[in-house]
Amino acid sequence: MKLIILPGWPESVRDPEYFTIGDAAIQMGIEPIFIDINWWKRSRYFWHAQVIQAMNESEGEEFIIFGFSIGAMIAFKVASEDHRVKHAAIASMSSYFSEDIANLPWYRKLYAGWLFWFDWFKQYECLPAVDEFNSVSPLNRTSITLLTGEQEDPSKSVKVHRQIEGSKYVMVNGVGHNMGDPKYYSRVIEELKLLPLTSISI
Repeated sequence: MKLIILPGWPESVRDPEYFTIGDAAIQMGIEPIFIDINWWKRSRYFWHAQVIQAMNESEGEEFIIFGFSIGAMIAFKVASEDHRVKHAAIASMSSYFSEDIANLPWYRKLYAGWLFWFDWFKQYECLPAVDEFNSVSPLNRTSITLLTGEQEDPSKSVKVHRQIEGSKYVMVNGVGHNMGDPKYYSRVIEELKLLPLTSISI
């Protein structure tokens, strides 16, 4: 069992909060895989391929995947499509899926369009991923935990939680959209420790 760790934009897995999560995984008998997303590619296809390539390099393994913000979107899509992923911890999932764009304020549309060159919006849809989760039998389905900070907009995570059967929703008290806050990454570690998968040694 291995833990894939995906940072939020424009962060790096070299940031201390991600190393702390990785160290906690090691203590639980789980090998962390730190994927430093190449944000300058600005392409969800490239980011997605980075994750799949890392998974393919660990032949025969099963995975837990954790992502924050944009990294959470990548983790969510990978988990919905690849059943080697047995659990997904989705932290502060951004609202930049294609079906969200029409409802974004104009300044966020400009920012998101610059960030992704609209490649994301053309193909990166949340609802098909929700359907993919629900189409798998409960015995084989990837389990999913959705986390949001108390001081940020929880609407996307709450909506996904309500639509995915058996998912878990966690609000992290006293934090915003900031994985660097010790209260946030400590709660992520607490949730990982609750997984029955963490009892499996590598």
